Amino acid sequence: MYRLLFFILFLSVNLFGQENCIKIKLNLTHNEDYTFTYENARLILTGNGRNDTLRPNRELEFNMENLTKGDYQFRIIPNNSLDRTTEHYYKFHFDTPAQQKHPFEITYSPFCPYSIENKTCPVCCTEKHVIPVRYGLIAVIEKRDKNGNIINDDKKKFKAGGCVVSDCDPQWYCEQDDVKF
Repeated sequence: MYRLLFFILFLSVNLFGQENCIKIKLNLTHNEDYTFTYENARLILTGNGRNDTLRPNRELEFNMENLTKGDYQFRIIPNNSLDRTTEHYYKFHFDTPAQQKHPFEITYSPFCPYSIENKTCPVCCTEKHVIPVRYGLIAVIEKRDKNGNIINDDKKKFKAGGCVVSDCDPQWYCEQDDVKF
């Protein structure tokens, strides 16, 4: 009788308990970051009454279990870092329980990939068409000559990056290839 009860409990947990589960798999941009990511990465799940911190398994998968219908957000952070610039934020709506055959895959790097020093475009491998990216509220002052014509100053040329500023944002923009890096 005990074995039958255990088997029914085991079967119900494995058949029905997995329905409210979402798996997230990290695909590293650099495989040499595996050990650091495995030991330090955390997934913070919030929303719908939840506030959970999860660690990845050896395959760098996070299992979000026992989800109920509602809106959630999660962020993936390198745990031992006070640098919040490498956090990755995601939002999702969980509606109907369904068996997930494959994990959702997210490209991940625990380190900021942008550098102020490297001005070479990764596509065309030149600095010829590269201009800086500026963030925040940008005030542009136009210079005019004696006749009132606007003076173009190519040294002041830049790409507006938006109002949201962090310490890990693209620093350069290639006009030729339309890529921020």
